[in-house]
Amino acid sequence: MTAPFPPASTQHPLAVITGGAGGIGRLVIEGLLTAGYHVIALTRQGSVPTLEHSPGITNIRCDLGDPQAIGLATDRIRSFGAPVRALIHCAGVIVPQTVSDLDDGAIREQVTVNLQTPIMLTTRLLDLVPRGGHIVFVNSMAAIVPLGGSSVYAATKFGLRGFALSLREEVRSRGIHVSSIFPGAVDTPMLQREMQNGGSALNFVTLPVPPQHIATLILRALRQRSRDVFVPSSDGIFGQLLLIFPAIWQKLLPVMLWMGEKGRRKYLRERKDETTPT
Repeated sequence: MTAPFPPASTQHPLAVITGGAGGIGRLVIEGLLTAGYHVIALTRQGSVPTLEHSPGITNIRCDLGDPQAIGLATDRIRSFGAPVRALIHCAGVIVPQTVSDLDDGAIREQVTVNLQTPIMLTTRLLDLVPRGGHIVFVNSMAAIVPLGGSSVYAATKFGLRGFALSLREEVRSRGIHVSSIFPGAVDTPMLQREMQNGGSALNFVTLPVPPQHIATLILRALRQRSRDVFVPSSDGIFGQLLLIFPAIWQKLLPVMLWMGEKGRRKYLRERKDETTPT
């Protein structure tokens, strides 16, 4: 059910979020509601689990893989006549495939959801973002580190990073803030699906973090006007070194893969222990 936009909500700051039905997005919405925002959630299902009846949410059914649906959704958001003080791009999709096995559908879905949709939404809503407003992109360490077996995903994240950096330069004079969050692996159903389909062991060089941790960082970025946030923070230093000295990656890759396989086994053991009846 899509809730009407309550007239009284125009007295509250307005936040637009994609990926609200996912593990991270739902937690971000809960935090936004607590902070006093009225939230417009764009989801394929048309509702956010456990928050379907919250008066602080307007749900818009929107297939983020369909550019026409994006246009219709942004038209509806614009019809509210309220400034968008927070725009949070939280949706993402990964389809692990080697380049020789890529299929058109997987390419199209990842490019559209991960890159084209954030660009389109930002472009169509940017004039509604006031001075002091904030745009947050949930990116990935795949925007810094080559990810063999998931080249299209990495390409979209590299592109999203470039768009966010360029956008930041363009809107600086308007007092609009732009943040990018760069998690490693996050313990969500998306990660589990990725690994079932041949995802990279590099996800487990460090153990996946809980979605609550990433949601907290997104909300903190809104409050503190953070710019680039890496999870863990040491990945930021590592990422900058790779950008300066890309040849380092080839030397480190065997060690990273060994650490990742070790971490994957530990992760699977812990998940098995959690689900085994006592």
